[in-house]
Amino acid sequence: MRVPATDAAHPLGKRPSEEAIIGSTAAHIVNLSRIAIALTVLFPGSIRGAMAWPDRTVRVITPTGAGGGSDAIARTMADALAKRWKQSVAVENKPGADGIIAVSEFLQAQGGHTLLFSTTSTVTVNPIIHEKLSYDPAHDLVPITFVVDDFISVIAAPALAVNTLSDLVSVAQSRPKEFNYATVPGSPYLAFLGFQRRAGIDLTFVHYRNPIASINEVAEGRIQIAVLPLGTVLGQAQAGKIRVLAVTSEKRAPDCAGRANRCGGRVPGIHLRWWARVLWCEGD
Repeated sequence: MRVPATDAAHPLGKRPSEEAIIGSTAAHIVNLSRIAIALTVLFPGSIRGAMAWPDRTVRVITPTGAGGGSDAIARTMADALAKRWKQSVAVENKPGADGIIAVSEFLQAQGGHTLLFSTTSTVTVNPIIHEKLSYDPAHDLVPITFVVDDFISVIAAPALAVNTLSDLVSVAQSRPKEFNYATVPGSPYLAFLGFQRRAGIDLTFVHYRNPIASINEVAEGRIQIAVLPLGTVLGQAQAGKIRVLAVTSEKRAPDCAGRANRCGGRVPGIHLRWWARVLWCEGD
């Protein structure tokens, strides 16, 4: 069935409310009630026979790890949908392998009650960087609605003593391969590789199964740089635990207004947005 496209437990304790997430993140989060309406309209009782949809627990599979900003958004969305539908909505984290594990789990689901909360790379980048991919985004995955739209940020450990991207380039040029960095997979990883080549620097990539966990690693100085969605790092930046050197925005991101010391400047030559959306399985 083709659906027409429409526009964890938290390791730090109690998961923040919808208002807290929307109020503290740089991301543009689509009104959650609109998501519920879109999904309800797309799955009326006439499609599923006599029973209204959903008539059982809805699974939401996500390639993000538990505890990060994207996970919090997915769980906040799930809570809002559960209240509206009066059915349980369970978020399942399946990180790793550039999101392929999550997509494979999603495509194997049966019963028409499974959704995919996907980020950019599973749809746009994986077909380019993986010669043999177990799914075809154009045919297997049907977009339903956007949930979040954000910029990518370059953050640094305070111990590194750099305040701008230019500072980082200057230091890294004189000390090749000495500094480590982490990043979310897909377009941010590729874009930052391109930036390093243009800037003439060579940082050492450190792989994290859950890249959002690298925020604390940067704050504690175990790695020096991370390239992550801006909304996931603002809390630590505002607390002074990390420095945001730059964002991938043509203009200063909305949540950076008046915060030049917290949000840095722009990444020259790169305009990159990071999004998450809800998808449906073409074959379900």
